[in-house]
Amino acid sequence: MRCRHDRGHIADERAVRSRRGRPGNPVEGITSGSALHRTLLQDLPKLDDAAAREQVLAAGRWLLARKPGLQAPVLERTNLSPYAQALQQATRPPLHDVIALLHGGMATLVGG
Repeated sequence: MRCRHDRGHIADERAVRSRRGRPGNPVEGITSGSALHRTLLQDLPKLDDAAAREQVLAAGRWLLARKPGLQAPVLERTNLSPYAQALQQATRPPLHDVIALLHGGMATLVGG
């Protein structure tokens, strides 16, 4: 899942649109204007964590409703990692986030 941005991140939005057309590579994002979206785009000092969590969970549920056979979703934004555990519990397929994948890859490289 990714966080879609409206302004200033046009290349990101194009990537979302272009990947949606490829079978087997579904992409879902949080709703534009949601608590998390506004906080990220406007660099607000406070976040309504409960509202942000629900937005991420809703996006995850929607993704799985569209792609019921999806086996291992990846949270590819670092700002979504705090919601990984809640999303894993709510949706049940193995869930990966970019932070955990990077840490695992680095551990393999350094022999840890």
